[in-house]
Amino acid sequence: MGSVAKHEPFEGGTRVPFVVRWRGKVPPGRVDTANVTSFMDWLPTLCSIAAINELPDQLDGENVSDTWFGENRTRKTRLFGKVSSPGAAIAMRDD
Repeated sequence: MGSVAKHEPFEGGTRVPFVVRWRGKVPPGRVDTANVTSFMDWLPTLCSIAAINELPDQLDGENVSDTWFGENRTRKTRLFGKVSSPGAAIAMRDD
């Protein structure tokens, strides 16, 4: 059994390229294979860059802008994914 579709919890369905370009801020040509990010991280990351500090306490995402600027980081929270169609699958990543 292997990855055949996006809805499966295998590496091919969860490891998706993410491109950031911000001239003068984000180092060009950098490839980051160590850090893990999620769509949930967009809100706190963009708010941090825009200097918006008033966010809900119970926000699921994390500010990952430091990875854009060439830093490595350790997630404060685990990423959890659940797929219920066409079958059931659960994946958790904490590294």
